[in-house]
Parts: sequence; structure tokens; C-alpha cells
Amino acid sequence: MIPTSSEQVYRASAPYVVIVLLTAGTVFAYWSVKDHDFSLYDDISYVVNNYYIQPGITGENLLWAMTSGYEGNWQPLTWVSHMLDIQLFGIDPAGHHLHSVLIHLLNSIVLYLLLRRMTGREGASAFVAFVFALHPLHVESVAWVCERKDLLSALFGFLAVWAYCRYVDAPRMSRYLVVIVSFAIGLMAKSIIVTLPFVLLLLDYWPLGRMALFQPVDERKHSLGYLALEKAPLFVLSVGVSIITYIVQQGVGAVKESLPMGVRLVNAVVSYLVYLRKTVLPTDLAVFYPLPSSAWPPGIVLVSCILIIAITVLAVVRIKRSPWLAVGWFWFLGTLVPMIGLVQIGAKAYADRYMYFPLVGLAIIAAWSVSEIGKTTRAVFSAKLAVAALICLALLSLTIQHVGYWENDKTLFGRALEVTERNWLAHYTLGLYAVQHHDPVAAREHFEQSIAILPSFPYAHFQLAQLLLRQGDAEASIPYFQYAVANNVEVERARLNLGIAYATVGRVTEALDQFSAAHLLNPYYGEPHKNLGLVLVQSGRYEDAERSLREAQKIAPHDTELANDIERVRQLKSAPGFR
Repeated sequence: MIPTSSEQVYRASAPYVVIVLLTAGTVFAYWSVKDHDFSLYDDISYVVNNYYIQPGITGENLLWAMTSGYEGNWQPLTWVSHMLDIQLFGIDPAGHHLHSVLIHLLNSIVLYLLLRRMTGREGASAFVAFVFALHPLHVESVAWVCERKDLLSALFGFLAVWAYCRYVDAPRMSRYLVVIVSFAIGLMAKSIIVTLPFVLLLLDYWPLGRMALFQPVDERKHSLGYLALEKAPLFVLSVGVSIITYIVQQGVGAVKESLPMGVRLVNAVVSYLVYLRKTVLPTDLAVFYPLPSSAWPPGIVLVSCILIIAITVLAVVRIKRSPWLAVGWFWFLGTLVPMIGLVQIGAKAYADRYMYFPLVGLAIIAAWSVSEIGKTTRAVFSAKLAVAALICLALLSLTIQHVGYWENDKTLFGRALEVTERNWLAHYTLGLYAVQHHDPVAAREHFEQSIAILPSFPYAHFQLAQLLLRQGDAEASIPYFQYAVANNVEVERARLNLGIAYATVGRVTEALDQFSAAHLLNPYYGEPHKNLGLVLVQSGRYEDAERSLREAQKIAPHDTELANDIERVRQLKSAPGFR
């Protein structure tokens, strides 16, 4: 049947209409982020106070980006993107946020064009792209500046798939090199896409049709072994970056071995169920989900196992009739493996941002399942279009609401307290926010709540100790400082302030020990010398006091207060009765 001119116009204009609507929907959903703050939860340490980010792009900083494991991450491309933001926008968060929105929009458009190119299905491809652009589970990756790595890794992951499609069209080494380079760049943003070679194997089966899984091998179709060997360079990159990531995270203590493997396996299985639920019903989302204080109920574990096994069996049984079901399902299962908790990173049970790339698989299942319902008539098409539009509008509404919670740390972590239980990190961050906004009463309450929930969290001990010392309760601050020192948290400042607390309550010998220890940790840190000198003055050791204050003056020669202290000590030394 020859298409009419109107059908030809529709087919030619459809991509432009979809891209315009994707742009409008994404911008509308995320426009408010231009007024949002940086978060105290990693944004400050990643960007605002990062010595190597602040100067922008320089040769020294590029070298640091390539070699650094700062904050437990090897992500040179992500660091460079933050440097670029600083050069363009300074520390105004609006530009940083809008840059993330732009990358997310670009990801949505590339995903749409990629699926359309591979399958030729306009409507299903568009629906997947709209779900990707507007799903509330993606708010964390877009509205949180330090999660730029999710966006960049996905972008180059999609571009690697695009390059792979071009290679499939005309297998040449030059085109395969583009696949390798795109994948390598994506890994340099975040190692989360190490599973991309497996995704390419899935796409080889459907929709690219390269894999002879049930047919004899011929010129157009290849065996699984051949296709896996074809991707050997990509697997080597995945293994190499996985090893680097593990070493870096272990070096900063991010890799935890406190949970037995059995507990981690159970949490991983339940997490899959949680991610499925949050994909279908994306409510009660939070920036941090703490690990449960007790084991998951056996009923939930059993339901999770049964559901995962049942869907897996269904996908395998229907793989010939409905290949998109198997591809989408194994995309979801497989791409979540690095983040599912088998290797325990941090103290979270799961995280919304981990669904940024895996959600594509579930969206493919939904889109192609609906597209196979009913005959292709105008009435059926209109009904499907109406349902898809309603789903997208519902997602848009939920996303706008969730973006609003990311306005600042008070709204963000306040929401986390509402929808989670025993959230020690939410209390801790709200305590930091209260300190920043000069509300010591609220700060103390939140720090104490954080410690009550998780007594082993040393950062809350340190912050509470700081607060108590500033409020003049030096005696109460001492055990909290001691815990921070014992756990190597902010150890220079902790020892310095523990010394001040000791000196305040008259424990001079212990104060001197802490100041000396702080000096040994950093000989170029002047505060221990200064405080050591002042304590020595109190104990009448004026010679030692002057020597210590002069050491501090060498580090801070323009400190007029130090000069006054030294002069006061000299006067005390010259007073009658001094020997």
C-alpha cells in the first residue's frame, strides 16, 4: 500500500513534534531548579569547596581529575564538567542546575532517536523517551548537582549504542573504535555503565537481529559466543574500571563489609521489588533510604523472589514471540547489578538515582506491550495515544512535585523524614542546615536524634561536639570530640577543639597533648600552636608559651591578634617575680 501524502508528511514531521514536546515537558518539569540551592549533602564538598574545581579548567586540575579518587570516585569527565560550570557560572547554583537539565533533555532526545532508529517504531520509541524524561525517579539525578555523573555516563552510554548501530550497519574497525571511545568516555563519567557490553548483547538479539539464538548461524546472524568475543575490548574496559572503582572506594572506606553476604543478597532481591514498585507507583521518594534496622520480613522476601522468578520465566518462555519483554527485563535486572548492594557501598538500602539507566528496560516493556494490544485501527491508535498522554501527564505532575522538595536541604531532608523511618542521615543534614541558618536548638535536636538512631555515626558526634563547645558547654562536648578523634573524623579540628574543651574545664595536661597531636598532623596548621601557647600562659609556662606563639606567627605573620598575645607574654615574663 502506497502511503498518502498526508501520511508521508506525518512520518516526516513526527520526530520534530516529539522532540519539541520532549523539550517542553522536560523544561516545564525542571524549570524551578534554577532557584534551588546547592545541597550540603555532597554538593558542597564536590563543587563549592573543592580546591581543584574552583579555579576552573587548568592543566593542573585536568591532571588531578584523571588521577584523583576524591570522595571515593574516579570520574574525570564529571570533574571537568563541574570545572566548566565554575568557569561559566561561578558558584551560582542556577547555572549548575540548568546544565544538568540540559544534559537530561539531551539524553531523552538521543534515547528516542536511538530506539526509533533500531526499531522503526515511532510511537513506542516516543513513549519510552517521555517516560525517561518525566519519571520522578530521575529527579534525584537531575536536581542534585553532584549526580551530574549519572547524566553524563548515560549520555555517552546511549551514544556508544548509537555508534554500535552504525557499526552493525557497516562493520568496520573505524566504527568499532567509535564504540570503544564512547564507552570509555562514559565510564570516565561514572562506572555505573560497566554493564553496557551486556546491553549490546541483548540488543543483538532484539531489535538488531544479529544473534542466531534459535536459528542456525548464517551470514547475517552470529552465535552468542562470536558476539561476546566481538565485545571483548568493551568487557576489558568494564573489568578495568570496576577494579579501579573498587580500589578507590575501598581506599576512602566507602566499601563496607559489615553486612553478611546473606543479608546483602536478601536486600538485593527486595530492592528489585522496591524499584519495580517505585517505577509503577513513584510516590514517597526520598533522597536517602537507610538500611533497615532489622531483617526484611520473610513474606516480602518470598514475594520478591517469586515475582522476579515468575517474570524471568515468562520473559524466557515468550522470548521468540515477544523478544522486547526479555530484552527489557534483562536490561533492568542486569544494569542494576553494580548498584544492587552485593558489594555494599555506604549505608543506604537503595537509591532512586540508580534507576536512571535501568528504567529504560522497564519503559521498553511497557511501550511495546501496549503497542501489541489490538489491531492497528484509528480508534485503537487514539485510545493508546490517550492512555500514553495520561500516563505522561501523571508522571509530569509527580515530577514537578518532587522537584519542589529539592529546593533546599530543609525541604529535601524534611521530606525524607516524612516518608522513611529512622533516617539518621536526614537528621544529620538537617542539623547542618540549622547550624548554617543559626538555629542551634534545632541543630542540637537533629544531631542528638542522628546519634540516637545510629550511635556509630562519628560525623554527628563531631558536629554535636562543635555545637556544644560554641554554646559554652565544654564539659558535655568532650566525649563527642573523643569519639570523633577515635574514628579519625575531621581529626585535626577535632583534636584542636578537644584541646580547647580540655583547657576550658582546666584539664591543662590533656589540652597540651591534643594541641601537640594536632600540630603533628599538620605542621603548617597554626591554630594548635596558638592554642598551645595560650594554655601554656594559663599554666605560667611563659617561655614555652612565647615559643609556641612565635611558631604560630611564622605560619600567620599578619595576624595582629597573635602579635598582641606575644607582646602580652613578654610583659608577663618581665613582670616582678618571674624567673
